[in-house]
Amino acid sequence: MAESTKIAIFKGKTVRRVIYRNEWWFVVTDVILALTDSVQPEGYIKDMRRRDPELSKGWGQIATPLRTRMLYKLKGYPDSWIEKRMRGIFIREELTDEWQKRGAKQDKDYEILTAEISKATFGVTPSQYIGKTS
Repeated sequence: MAESTKIAIFKGKTVRRVIYRNEWWFVVTDVILALTDSVQPEGYIKDMRRRDPELSKGWGQIATPLRTRMLYKLKGYPDSWIEKRMRGIFIREELTDEWQKRGAKQDKDYEILTAEISKATFGVTPSQYIGKTS
């Protein structure tokens, strides 16, 4: 395991953590499990988010990147690659949020918008690309 990734033990429960920008970041579901003895920490977190709109608003920007970043770190990817990947994920989330604000509601809406961006950028849609590689 890397120097910056460690497992902590709290009340006999495993809590995964990683150092990011000289700070310890903990896996929220592990912390909830250790503090509450909940058999379903994900459900507990959903309830917290439902009761606290402010927590819920930034959840995807907090929890998802932490989990993803830790997984990449544990798989041995270099920090520079992880940063690029996380930046790409963040940009895609911002874009889909903007599409949602402008009325995209169904998967088909996102497929059409993604295809248009791909065609303008690469000259082919994702389905055309897949057809060429199969």
